[in-house]
Amino acid sequence: MDIGAVGAAGAQRFQPVRPTQPEAPNTGGSGVDEAPGFAEMLEDGITAVADAERQADDLAQRFAVGDPSVQIQDVTVATTEAGLSVQLMVAVRDRALEAYQQVINLQV
Repeated sequence: MDIGAVGAAGAQRFQPVRPTQPEAPNTGGSGVDEAPGFAEMLEDGITAVADAERQADDLAQRFAVGDPSVQIQDVTVATTEAGLSVQLMVAVRDRALEAYQQVINLQV
């Protein structure tokens, strides 16, 4: 079996990967795309968790006073989402602390 022929046939089938979205035009500045930093991502996550808890509390209060537009299903879903968000936030915190402790314990 000629392996060179297999390689040539495979090279013809595979094309280089191209971006699916056009690149944004350069508007000046440093030319480097700035991705959100860890602190900004963490702040956004905490804000999202706090918003989910506020929404769940608001729905529970509205349901408790008899607001006809709020169903028990809405309250259950909102409180479950808020609880899962808190659990995720705690897991991220635990992993970040674990990583920090590993870095601190590195021997130079």
